[in-house]
Amino acid sequence: TPRGIEIFNGNPVDPVSGGSLEEDVVPTLSGGTFVETVLFNAPPQGNYFIFLTIKRGTGSPTVDLSATFIGTGEIMRSPGGFGIGNGVFPPWELNYPHGIEWIDSLPGTAPEPSLIPPESLRIEFWWVSADPGGTYSDCDLHVMTPDGEEISYQHPVDNVTGGVLEQDVIPTGPGRWFKETVLFASPPPIGDYNVFFTAKSSTGGSEDDSFIPWFVAYVAGPNLMFTYAGLGVTAVFSFPTGPITEKTTNSTLTGTLSWEHRQRDFWRFDNN
Repeated sequence: TPRGIEIFNGNPVDPVSGGSLEEDVVPTLSGGTFVETVLFNAPPQGNYFIFLTIKRGTGSPTVDLSATFIGTGEIMRSPGGFGIGNGVFPPWELNYPHGIEWIDSLPGTAPEPSLIPPESLRIEFWWVSADPGGTYSDCDLHVMTPDGEEISYQHPVDNVTGGVLEQDVIPTGPGRWFKETVLFASPPPIGDYNVFFTAKSSTGGSEDDSFIPWFVAYVAGPNLMFTYAGLGVTAVFSFPTGPITEKTTNSTLTGTLSWEHRQRDFWRFDNN
């Protein structure tokens, strides 16, 4: 929830927001359609992070995440092809009560330039655990502006564009996902923003610490959202109308990091 409370089968009721998981659905048969619902009678305004994990089972299910605003009847849905397999799905960020407009991130599918001028830009990097025990990986977001200024934990504030790294996130224990954010509170220069991550270490010392990288760019004003999940370590976002695409050149990584794309679409540390 916007107040940082997670609602799931292990904590089905949040007395602060009034949200409750109606039922922990545990399928007993293969195949079919299954639904879990969290209901809020009077939800607080803000951004909700919606994600799911698969405890057991085989195959790659088709996932449809949606939110119904009772009263207005509006229905917000996650983008098509949202699931990227391996039993892990990137979080879906939904704003209440404004919702969000999802834009396909594939090349050639950018929207027409909006008549609404951009107000701000937020670039996020998520690393989502691909292991049941969670990820310990210490990753860092880097954003290179069109002016050639790099924003990261080493240079968290860019006085030219006003871009700020909100926090250098260093995991102290296993988590299902972690996120770093670079925020431009006022419209930054128009152009290409190179976004990439570095991975310093697996802070928990896990022998199989796997994660899925996920880049997100939000443009406030026209309320556009662009996502790139999975395969590449570097992406390029064209501000303000997109798209966000994989960059073909590789950035330098620190630590011993192995890429196992042929077998599984995620990063894994090899601590040996």
